[in-house]
Amino acid sequence: MTDPVDPDNNPDDEIEYVSRGELKRDMQILHDLGKELTGVSKKALAEFGLQTRTLDALLEGKRLVPRALSRHLRFVAKLLSDEDAEKLREQLTALHLPHKMGVAAFHRAEAWRDRLLAGDKDALQEIMSRHPGADVQRLRQLTRNAIKEAEQNKAPKNSRELFRLIADTQKAGEA
Repeated sequence: MTDPVDPDNNPDDEIEYVSRGELKRDMQILHDLGKELTGVSKKALAEFGLQTRTLDALLEGKRLVPRALSRHLRFVAKLLSDEDAEKLREQLTALHLPHKMGVAAFHRAEAWRDRLLAGDKDALQEIMSRHPGADVQRLRQLTRNAIKEAEQNKAPKNSRELFRLIADTQKAGEA
């Protein structure tokens, strides 16, 4: 005996079941995104292309006290579920990227200064290879003077000036 074919029962129309845990994780991601977005300025939020209701809710979250904000962020997460969360995450990352790049350049300059003061000759070669326009004579002079200052327990005037020269050289190389 053959089963009758039910036109409403198409195997391609399978229902995808989502666990409660997965739903909670998704809402937590949106909650965290909403929390980050409430820290963004009003001007920057306006450029994100959010729906009016979502934008208003995020701006409202800026003035709330922590306990009310926690409750409000659950509401914002529900509104963000209608938005393109991946696109918002990319825009948020792009917004913070210049600051992160500046911090990375600062740490790189700091590391080069520390290596020069430790007597690492490869550090000077590395600076010269990455930034051919660097004032090598001035770098060497400041390094020598900074090492002498450290030995004599004097204020690190030359060390600071060496850092500034390295940082300025990096900025000139980027421009």
